[in-house]
Amino acid sequence: MKWIFIFTLAACWLITFPPAQAETPNERWDREAELTAQALRAGKFDAAEKHGREALTAAEAAVGKIHPDYAIALNNLAAVYAAAGQDSEAIPLLVQVTELFEKHHGPRHARTAVALDNLAHAYIRAGRLDEAQKLIERSLDALRKAHGNQHQDVAVALNNLAYVHAQRRDYARAEQLFRESLAIQRKLHGNAHPEIAVSLFNLGAMLVTRQNYREALPLLDEAVKIFRDGKDTSHRDYPRLLLSLARANWGLGIYKAADEAYGEAIPLLEKQLGAGHPGVAAARRQQKELQERARGERNRK
Repeated sequence: MKWIFIFTLAACWLITFPPAQAETPNERWDREAELTAQALRAGKFDAAEKHGREALTAAEAAVGKIHPDYAIALNNLAAVYAAAGQDSEAIPLLVQVTELFEKHHGPRHARTAVALDNLAHAYIRAGRLDEAQKLIERSLDALRKAHGNQHQDVAVALNNLAYVHAQRRDYARAEQLFRESLAIQRKLHGNAHPEIAVSLFNLGAMLVTRQNYREALPLLDEAVKIFRDGKDTSHRDYPRLLLSLARANWGLGIYKAADEAYGEAIPLLEKQLGAGHPGVAAARRQQKELQERARGERNRK
């Protein structure tokens, strides 16, 4: 099996695609692809790049450079660069992946949709929102053709499109898309799945940005409960969820709950990002400002 990485704004996960029945993957390609995946999961980007390049060379020897399975090796190497923050290296590879999949599978195939979505994420990170939106819309159309409307990949694409609109401050459209994505997730997974928590967080965080704290708070509370009940507080989005929860409570004048959320979030952020990261420093400043505000209001009473 060859690994193909699917990018998301909050995370990166793996799926496998079987090779064509008439072809048996080269053993070296298999080995290097697996080593790439292992190194990437461990955050060892130099090793992941080395193995990704070896896998790409083996793929070329096995199937040539115009075979769709070669695109999988290209995509995996691009995933390494994207994870390392090197989108200038990832984007040309992802363009090749998209072109190969479109040529071999057509514009509305599920693999083409994955390629479009991955390239769109790289464009988002590079600030190329117009290009990203066009690709996500094409991906969404392909996914709906392949899977129908009630599918996990459709929900993810809707979420990504909502993110682009939120970045443009088109909050009304973003909210509509976030809610559509959340509705699909609830139908597919029920109300206690981690994917529901992520969708609730995305919608709630955007409402906090709009200072709609009263509507955001129950969504964020529900997301926190899902992560805690599922003992999934190590999820990479959990600290940022707590920060949004803190801001929602602060906006509503619920200072004690806001301070508690900051108190839980900051150590997790330090572990995730490092104590010297600007995001950690910003969270500490916000908590200090909150505490001073709360003391001032108590003194006035």
